[in-house]
Amino acid sequence: MNKILFKSALCLFASAAFVACEDVEDEITSIDYARAFSPSQVSARVISRTSLYLTWEQLKDVDSWTITIATDSTDYDNNIQRTVTDVTSSPLTLTGFDGDTQYYGKIKAINDGQEDSKWTWFSFKTDTEQIMLAEQDGDVTASSIKFRWTAGQTVTHITYAAAGDETTTTHEISSECIELGYDSITGLTAETTYSIILYNDSKVRGSGTYTTLLDLGGAVAIEAGDTIANVIADNPDVNEFVILDNGVYEIGGMSVTRPISIKGYLPSSRPTLNGSFDCGTEGASLSLENIIMNGNAITTADDGTQSVEMKGQFFNASDAVNISNITLTNCYIKNYQKNFIYNNKSAVIGEITITNCIVDSITGDGGDYFDIRGGSLGSLTVTNSTFMNGSRAFIRIQVDAAVSFTNCTFFRICSMDNSNNSGIVRMKNGGSIAFTNCVFDQIGTADGTTFLTYGMFAKASNITATESYTNNYYSNSTYLWTGFYTAAPSGFTEGDPKVKDAATGDLTISNIDFPTGVGDPRWAYAD
Repeated sequence: MNKILFKSALCLFASAAFVACEDVEDEITSIDYARAFSPSQVSARVISRTSLYLTWEQLKDVDSWTITIATDSTDYDNNIQRTVTDVTSSPLTLTGFDGDTQYYGKIKAINDGQEDSKWTWFSFKTDTEQIMLAEQDGDVTASSIKFRWTAGQTVTHITYAAAGDETTTTHEISSECIELGYDSITGLTAETTYSIILYNDSKVRGSGTYTTLLDLGGAVAIEAGDTIANVIADNPDVNEFVILDNGVYEIGGMSVTRPISIKGYLPSSRPTLNGSFDCGTEGASLSLENIIMNGNAITTADDGTQSVEMKGQFFNASDAVNISNITLTNCYIKNYQKNFIYNNKSAVIGEITITNCIVDSITGDGGDYFDIRGGSLGSLTVTNSTFMNGSRAFIRIQVDAAVSFTNCTFFRICSMDNSNNSGIVRMKNGGSIAFTNCVFDQIGTADGTTFLTYGMFAKASNITATESYTNNYYSNSTYLWTGFYTAAPSGFTEGDPKVKDAATGDLTISNIDFPTGVGDPRWAYAD
């Protein structure tokens, strides 16, 4: 009986299979859809303050995309600001939007022979506009500021206030000034920083910060042809000196024997001082502002022949004296053989404050950038500054000091092939070290291709100072995390700024995806 049932079932299965094979339709190789697929993975980003960088997944078999942008999502069709058709690729950059404005957009796919896709929505808000232009020579005096913007752009007024003053003043802009693209405010206080905000009615169209020049008052002017050391010596009761031109001055190895302040008169047109400073007198201090310092000094022999001598240090605390402070503002310091600031004996240094400076090409042949081996140091505070090219170790501070770097860029440092190269930080005698919003790029290389094992954050056991690391980024530094740290500690994230032109010293960030607000602000992203 079982054999009969089995044979019957087998016959039935074979019969069904035969019929099924006879009824199979042609194989499906494509599907025709009545409507195009809607764009997906749409991303809307604001770049350069008022431009839109729009990306989406670029599907095959789409002829084009259409984009519309409006300023009101609830009444979209009556507030359309822009329509873009026949777009054939992603990404797309659109420029010329109003600043500080919320926009709503939608994008659809168009394909011949199909209905348009459904809309995919996106939104973005532009940053405050910046149509104000950089100041030109002569725009700022001790008592006035000429401010500029793109000529012909619609503006109505500015407000301005001195730093720390909560009271603002309104200045109306005439139609004549609108066409010219500049206006002026007068009656200001010398050596004071003013913030100016430019408006079109209630909408901000730009802003700028200006510092009025020094009213010489009791300061002594240094003019072309003067010898700086002689002018200082001839005015023993004066501490402030102002260089009026942007010429080159040979200072050799100049000794600071009292509190001295030397300023370039125009921040945008700085004079150059070839030489170095040392301090051998109790109670001295040094302040430089708007100065270019060059360690390649010209030496004149007794027979009149001249030669170029590279100075060992920018500042050498050579004796056991008390130096209240070293202050550097808007300076460019370059071409020294060993050190940036050096204290090898027992000098007592109060505060070192560095703001908006570039320090370039301290070769490190026999020394380190900040080389404090004896005496004492109260604090080293550095903001909005760049350290680039050369050096053995960067920080070698063998005293108890408070050290901090905020919004600074470090590029191709610790590149000296030397057994005394201990990396970026060597602080074994207490104190504190803090890096905040800093960028470290191409550490331990002089050319961007050959990396030295010395290009590390620190040698093993070389940090006993209290550490603080917040929102820092590093890249292209093969041996950075060897020695003291074998992996990036908390507060450091890998990210490549993709500097624009290292060969010419242009470290402008060209990576659109790099975080904002980190590194020296002068190198902020620019497309």
